[in-house]
Amino acid sequence: MFAKGSTNADYHLLRADEEQTLCGRIVAPIIIDQPVKSSHLHLTTSRPANCRICEGCAAQGASVVAAGQQL
Repeated sequence: MFAKGSTNADYHLLRADEEQTLCGRIVAPIIIDQPVKSSHLHLTTSRPANCRICEGCAAQGASVVAAGQQL
């Protein structure tokens, strides 16, 4: 699962509980697999096309993988 909002071109990685992103943002507990206009982050089942990973999530994800932990 990934998290996406419509306010920018970034997508986010989720913590194991899927309630927050790795960078600490709160995610609405609904899955929307189509483009929507929303100021809140929502869950999506596939990596959003034409988007880049949030820098904060990328940094946290790299440190978790380096430590051998699960996201």
